Amino acid sequence: MNIAPPRRFDVDEFKANLRIDKHALDDMHQAQPELLFEVSEKLTLAISRRDAAKTALAQAEAQADAEIRENARTSEEKITEKSIEAQIKLDGDVIKAQRTLIDLNQEVGILFGLKEAFVDRRNALDSITKLFLSNYFDRLPSRGDRELRGNQASEAQSAQSRQRQRFVSQRDRPSR
Repeated sequence: MNIAPPRRFDVDEFKANLRIDKHALDDMHQAQPELLFEVSEKLTLAISRRDAAKTALAQAEAQADAEIRENARTSEEKITEKSIEAQIKLDGDVIKAQRTLIDLNQEVGILFGLKEAFVDRRNALDSITKLFLSNYFDRLPSRGDRELRGNQASEAQSAQSRQRQRFVSQRDRPSR
């Protein structure tokens, strides 16, 4: 059984589509179902290819087992089960089938993670939309306001530090 190698897909393109632009929520909501479907479809196909690769590996192992036993029988060589198992693991077709299965397992894992990320993205879109509808972002201070408050806090900390130093120096002065 010949299994197609894992299909390469552009993970970076999917990652870029995970980003949410809070100024284009309508576009984000419209694209979400299509993106989730695309990832789900790729995942389903990858799972099917992986399942076929598992079958191919089992067939390669069975074929190698049969060949090893037949060769031992024709050469009248006694062979142990452990020796057969070891030779199966070293068979070229078995090794190739194992590599294919490993690659497909990796592809399934990546696609599963992407699918989960797109489900999380949908939930994040819903949450951000609710925040916009409640005018949450209108109440946030501007960056300039945050910087001003940060500067005021730094000045207050510095003043407090100077006052603490004066207190310590007065306390540590010898009394007359």
